[in-house]
Amino acid sequence: MLRLHFPNRPAADVPLNDGLCPVVRHASGQILAGVSAVGMLLLARFCLDGRGLWLQVSHEGVQVHVNGRPVRRMAIVRSGDQINIDGQDIHILGRHPDASSQAGTPALLRGYGGHLHGRAFALDRNWVMGSSAQADIVLEDKSLPALFVRIQPQAGTIDLQVLPGGEPLLVNGQACLQAALLPGDQILLPQGVRLVVEAAQALRPLVQAAEPPHTAATSTAPSTPAVGSGFTCSWLLLAALALAAGLTALLLFGPR
Repeated sequence: MLRLHFPNRPAADVPLNDGLCPVVRHASGQILAGVSAVGMLLLARFCLDGRGLWLQVSHEGVQVHVNGRPVRRMAIVRSGDQINIDGQDIHILGRHPDASSQAGTPALLRGYGGHLHGRAFALDRNWVMGSSAQADIVLEDKSLPALFVRIQPQAGTIDLQVLPGGEPLLVNGQACLQAALLPGDQILLPQGVRLVVEAAQALRPLVQAAEPPHTAATSTAPSTPAVGSGFTCSWLLLAALALAAGLTALLLFGPR
């Protein structure tokens, strides 16, 4: 279950259920979430539906940032995102990536933010991330270990493990050294590098196989002439002869 976490103040996490969750400013100046907006200043709304989790900004005077990037009207957010609304930090926490999770479907790792933004890595093999050129995915932060994290798909699961010497990293906003990943999980690395596990969609074939040409059946029965075909041709021939005779008579015996 997704929930909102306030990291810089002692407050209980706010669970996100289907529907709207308002974020308001109390008369005391404190920013609250999941309470009635009656009599308070509405700052933003979280909307959870079948498409995912959306963040809607209520008006232009509200300063909203998602993972350090400004949002003017609306943004789609996911577990592990860090949001700031008018100076209040709110983290979206997702499920705890425990060892009982099973992916079940092919997946890929897609970069959102940082120097890996836009890149994708198919999770059909092992991937090792680190600052060394020997790593499969080279991280620009040279303060990280040469071999930092290993992601290993095996037997229906996608295992993430921080290698010896590495610090815990955030998966769905929760610090861990080892995790079993599912599509939708987000990994946060230093320098704002974010990696999201996505389900791989099978590509539709661009060209469909053409059907084999049908062979026309050859009839062995003798052909039968169409009834009345010769009769019709005779009438046409007689009509043409009569028309020609009429034109000839008109030319020979007509008025001069």
